[in-house]
Amino acid sequence: MAEAALDHPEQTIRTGIFPVLSEEKCKAIVKEYKAKGDYQEQVYQTMRSSYRDHYRRMVPLIVNMLEVHSNNVLHRPVIEALEILKRFANVPGIYYPADERIPLYGVVRPMWRDQVMEKDKEGEMRVRRVNYELCVLLTSR
Repeated sequence: MAEAALDHPEQTIRTGIFPVLSEEKCKAIVKEYKAKGDYQEQVYQTMRSSYRDHYRRMVPLIVNMLEVHSNNVLHRPVIEALEILKRFANVPGIYYPADERIPLYGVVRPMWRDQVMEKDKEGEMRVRRVNYELCVLLTSR
């Protein structure tokens, strides 16, 4: 499709691209793209499922062995986030408690904020634990 567009930039989509890739095929590609999400979403979902289904059981062991210190103020949110992971490592639940102060800035990348923050059943914005843990581990890396 890209070759057809570059080879004949002056032609319309109907005359330049549809002979190479049908309108139905284009619609199917767009539908699949929307269903899967963009590339970053797919990467995040793949990492999340690998982490949730396998690696997550190691987190309590790892974070409880760590003792992280820094005089640099920029690292404070990550250190606080690691402490939260330690405190809640063996506590069940999908979300962190609503009254818990969870550092996001400096821990969660802006492009993943929507993955970490979501509305619970009551419509309140909450921090989803699995997604947050993954962001903390990536940032602390």
